[in-house]
Amino acid sequence: MIRTLLSALAVAVLLLAGVPAVAAGPHDDLLKASDIEAAAGLTGVAGLERLSQPWAGGTLNFATAEGAPLLMVQVADASYYDQFHKAYHGGDLTLADAAFSGTIQPASTPNFVAFRKGVTCVTLTVFPDPSGTALPLDLAALVRIAEVVAARL
Repeated sequence: MIRTLLSALAVAVLLLAGVPAVAAGPHDDLLKASDIEAAAGLTGVAGLERLSQPWAGGTLNFATAEGAPLLMVQVADASYYDQFHKAYHGGDLTLADAAFSGTIQPASTPNFVAFRKGVTCVTLTVFPDPSGTALPLDLAALVRIAEVVAARL
C-alpha cells in the first residue's frame, strides 16, 4: 500500500515539477511546523527544504518527529485546480473560493485537500505512517491546516 501511495505521490510531484510558483519568492510564511502541531496535536514536526528527501518535492514539506514523511504542500497557479479536481475529487469542502478532499490512492482514507483562492491553487497531501496502515493527520486536521494556508494567501 505504501509503495503504491508513494508512486502516486511521485506522479503528482512530477505533474507540478514544472509549475511556476505564483510569487517570485518562497512561500515559507504560508505554513510553519508549529501550525501543523497546533492543528493536529502533534509535536516535533519539522519543515524540510524542497528535494532534501526523495519524497520532499512540494513547495513546503514536513516530517514527523521521527523523520518520516508527513505533509507535502504544493502552491501553483489556479488553473491546476480543475486537473486535481478531476483526478482526486472525493468531496466538496467549504474553504476559499473552491475546495475538495480526496485520495491519492483509490479506496483509501482521504489524504488530499486542494483549494483555489484567487489566482492560486494549493494542495496538501498527507503521507501514511511508516507502516503504511494509518495516516498521521485525519481529514479534519488536514482541513484546519488548509484553512491556515488559505488565510495567509
